[in-house]
Amino acid sequence: MGRVRQADIARVAGVSQATVSVVLGGNRTGVRLSERTRLRVLEAAERLGYVPDPVSSRLAAANNNLLGVYTFTPAFPDIADVYYPILVGVEAEAAALGKDLIMFTASSAAPDRIRRTRLADGCLFLGRHVPVDAIADLLAAGFPIVHIGRRTELGGRIPHVGADYVSASAEVITRLARAGHRRVRYLREPDDAPSSGDRERGVRSA
Repeated sequence: MGRVRQADIARVAGVSQATVSVVLGGNRTGVRLSERTRLRVLEAAERLGYVPDPVSSRLAAANNNLLGVYTFTPAFPDIADVYYPILVGVEAEAAALGKDLIMFTASSAAPDRIRRTRLADGCLFLGRHVPVDAIADLLAAGFPIVHIGRRTELGGRIPHVGADYVSASAEVITRLARAGHRRVRYLREPDDAPSSGDRERGVRSA
């Protein structure tokens, strides 16, 4: 296919070309459109390859009050899982800010899946390991992202927010020692994710 036109997107999405123009332009005039129609147009644009060029910048600039959440591991764990309180907190804060959430359900690091996050105004990422190339592309395009958990990839350029696992782990060991424990066995994941390394460093320092 040659250069994708708005007429092509309209045909695939099953809407008028005028509707496509309104959606891709960020609906600055306030035309009443259903969320379902808006997303259908954006999905058609992405599928046809229209988003990565001029439209991506317009979508990123438009404030649609949509926050993406993308996980590289299953997003709906047991309530005892570490991700559960994080997701609850994200939902509560989004509601307080008047934002809607888009959950990108594929726990895949495939670049074409990650590019879909640009349907939102920005995206939160969760997971122990980062697909560096795909994240670098989003950063280069100026797309707002924040990774939940400390990251060291790309020279530390990935915006992140995370717990102080070093201090927290050290405090656990300190409390155990104060309670009279003298032998502690520490188990951790076998990979080298920053969170695992931080926890072990805290345990050893204490």
